[in-house]
Amino acid sequence: MLRFVDITSASDDLFIPWIELYETAFPPEERILVSRFLDLLKAKGRGEYPDSHMQAALDEDGEFAALLRFDLIREREAAYLWYLAVHPEARNGGVGSQCFAYVLDRAVEAGMKALVWEVEAPEHIEDPARREPAERRIGFYRRQGALMLTGIHYVQK
Repeated sequence: MLRFVDITSASDDLFIPWIELYETAFPPEERILVSRFLDLLKAKGRGEYPDSHMQAALDEDGEFAALLRFDLIREREAAYLWYLAVHPEARNGGVGSQCFAYVLDRAVEAGMKALVWEVEAPEHIEDPARREPAERRIGFYRRQGALMLTGIHYVQK
């Protein structure tokens, strides 16, 4: 069973492992600058953005197993999952499923009607090295019971 812990400042012991996994789990084109996370933590320290969550998932031994970044957007009645990544040593053991279920539970508890995230469509990726992880991500979310919306196209900058 995982334990989920809020990261509340850059001096938090879990911040560096969180950032290291973030920088290795996501390709550069999907990442934002680390300074944006630092800004979020500073704002949260001032009591701003109470519905923005930057969390670490710890295994039964207290070891860092995964990262989560999600927002509850109350005025839209939707939660947005920005990032979910499992540490390589914790993969293929159900950690990702537990993390997804945790975010979904938080969304339902907060009265959200949808949990939204984006995944790059594999058919639009020419590079096989990038296509395979996108296919794996879609497979993961489908196994969690998610449905894919189609017909939505945009360019992320």
